[in-house]
Amino acid sequence: MKPTTTTKAIAAAVLVLSMPAAAVAQEESPFLGLSVADLAQTWLLRDCGIEDEPLLEAAVVQHAAELTPIFRIAWEEGPPERLVAETRQQASERFARNRAALRDPESLGLSSEDAERASARTAEDFVARSVQSLEIGYRTQALRGLFLTAGDEGRALVEQVARQQEESALADAARLLLKEGMGATAQ
Repeated sequence: MKPTTTTKAIAAAVLVLSMPAAAVAQEESPFLGLSVADLAQTWLLRDCGIEDEPLLEAAVVQHAAELTPIFRIAWEEGPPERLVAETRQQASERFARNRAALRDPESLGLSSEDAERASARTAEDFVARSVQSLEIGYRTQALRGLFLTAGDEGRALVEQVARQQEESALADAARLLLKEGMGATAQ
């Protein structure tokens, strides 16, 4: 029996889908040329769910031995003080721009109630929330990185964080990670 075009296409798709993510991503990944330090920084400052996430995961898995200690330090210590200071500065500037824009709430499409609520926020609160968001995102990415690179130790840490009794963004992220995994690279 002669293979049809459809049969050939299905066979090719099965072959590609059965390849490890790192093999598929090699030619098209913008992350493969990065140094380990740049790859770690890219990973730690990234939001999950980005379009090129599978390519980034494949690059992280490829450098697991070098990245695991970096992710462990990031998990334990959080973001570097330089990054926290930059976030504070940027948040202060953003708050000032927002406050200036609130002088004319109608141009923003805000009701007077919404504008009043937004005006009630203090600069200190806005900056604190921005720093907290950085810290949670950074530590969540470190945890996700350890889940990918540290084998049983990384999974055990994720399980420990997921068992935390108090509700926190980190515990929620760990629970989700255990429930859904991380694409083909974590399988």
